Amino acid sequence: MFQGLSAEKAGELFYVFIKYLLSATDASPKEVENRVKHLPKGEETVRTAAEMLREEGYEMALRNKDKWVGEVKIEAAQEILIDLASEQYGILPSILEAKIRSIQSDAALRNLSRKIFQMNDINEFQKLLNQVTDH
Repeated sequence: MFQGLSAEKAGELFYVFIKYLLSATDASPKEVENRVKHLPKGEETVRTAAEMLREEGYEMALRNKDKWVGEVKIEAAQEILIDLASEQYGILPSILEAKIRSIQSDAALRNLSRKIFQMNDINEFQKLLNQVTDH
């Protein structure tokens, strides 16, 4: 596969191949390392590629941190609202749970959580929930 290539070019291609194996398959770095350890710089290339993939993953996580934190915050607020409503009104119909999970505004979820105990029954809560989700 690498015949006729300079050592530098063969090394670059080998590195790309190893990086592909690590990212596109379920093989662990140790498994790939064992498969290529007989090749010149095989183990070293696997370690280098695995380290670069880890760094890329870490950098991607840092870039998307705010998005993920926001999503977790919304999911937590949805769960709290469902728990509070269930505590107040009993087991919620799945349609109400789905409506709550469709709300992507942290402020709206917090507002509903505060108002839940002001409602007389589940029908009032459902009307309020409909107002929030229909706009």
